[in-house]
Amino acid sequence: MPGDMLPRSIMMTKLENTIYLMVALGDGTLYYYRVDRENGALLEMKKATVGTQPPSLNRFYTRGQMHVFVCSDRPAVIFSSNGKLVFSNVNLRIVTH
Repeated sequence: MPGDMLPRSIMMTKLENTIYLMVALGDGTLYYYRVDRENGALLEMKKATVGTQPPSLNRFYTRGQMHVFVCSDRPAVIFSSNGKLVFSNVNLRIVTH
């Protein structure tokens, strides 16, 4: 993971049939990796901006599917659709918990 910003929230979660490691940094950057089921290797690092403040990652279930709620100055819900992560903005002001 590049940079010198400290991780503020770390989560390993399974969305659809894929395991992800998500690391949210203090500057609002989210790095996420697919995790190899066989050996635990981190694959395909990707990056998304989920705000400008330190985010918090929280799991929740709805309609039988796992989702991740990103609490920050730009709250969002992360879910998987057809094997790809989808980031859906939430129309709320700053969410901290």
